[in-house]
Amino acid sequence: MKIQQVRRLGLSILVIFQVLTYADTPELDMDMSIYGFGADSTQVYALKGGMRFGVEAKGKITKTLSYHGKMNIFFEEGTHTALNNSSYATATTYGIEEAEVIWQPLDFFKFNIGVHLIDIDHAPLFINAPSLGLGQTIDLVDYDNFELTIFARQNVVSVNSTQSRTGKIGDRAAYYMLGGIRSKVMTSPFNLYFDYNYFSYEKLSAPLAETSRFRGNTVTGTGDSASFFNDYKGHDISGAIEFSFLLHKIKFFAEYLNNSESKDTGLLFGTKLSLTKNHALRFDTFENEADTLPAISVSPSYGGTNREGQRASYIYNEGTSTITIDYFKMNTIDSSIYQDDLQILSLEYSMDV
Repeated sequence: MKIQQVRRLGLSILVIFQVLTYADTPELDMDMSIYGFGADSTQVYALKGGMRFGVEAKGKITKTLSYHGKMNIFFEEGTHTALNNSSYATATTYGIEEAEVIWQPLDFFKFNIGVHLIDIDHAPLFINAPSLGLGQTIDLVDYDNFELTIFARQNVVSVNSTQSRTGKIGDRAAYYMLGGIRSKVMTSPFNLYFDYNYFSYEKLSAPLAETSRFRGNTVTGTGDSASFFNDYKGHDISGAIEFSFLLHKIKFFAEYLNNSESKDTGLLFGTKLSLTKNHALRFDTFENEADTLPAISVSPSYGGTNREGQRASYIYNEGTSTITIDYFKMNTIDSSIYQDDLQILSLEYSMDV
């Protein structure tokens, strides 16, 4: 064996030894839920019930390297009929919400790679699907009552719902880029939240366009010749203010979504009221025009794009258990042969295990 090979082997053993001796035992959390779901229109009908198990793990690998992941396992039964839209189909499957390795060489800077979920409670019209990519985050300010962060991401467009694509083998993965800021102000009388995202989608393929056609996007052509009518580049701005008094909380939130290429916009206004320690109500009203985002990226609960409507929710909390009832009623903004008025009702009981 050559000296260089011996050195490489010794270095590899040293690195593995350092990782094994430093790595923490993973912190594991589990939760589960039992739910029922119904979607009803003249083009889509779904009625299903199921159970979900969630497993979350996080821990340290080295002093600067850590990991975080969460996956869900679903078991569902029910019925689903649709002309074209499979968003509400019954499935027995698993899904990854997050699976990331995080490198943090400095207290204020971190770099992560893996599957990421953009989860902003006051921006439900924005990108919904978990996706694979890279992320960079810099904490400009991190005090007890004030945080200010800038970030960037480069993610592949999730194609979980379009695996039966008929595109050519030479098609490259579509991706999107994000950049923006987020801030949080925590005080005694109120909490203030603000998020800004700039997004740009690239290399969107014909199969993705064909799928998005049935969820609200404006598309020309059919099948392999389908193409997006507009580019997808723009801004998502959202914020919330939450007031606390005695056992009550009231939260007002809003979102503005704009595709600067097509000039299409999305607007959402809502409020969440905690009546007591256990009971809360939420009301949203929203309008999301056809080409704000690729419809495959938008939550099916809000109907994709080309939708306007309302959401009403009731939430009951007791210890580690939560009951949530959601009702969505929405219409199409522009008439479409692929969409019509839609109602969604869901009931979920969840608990931390």
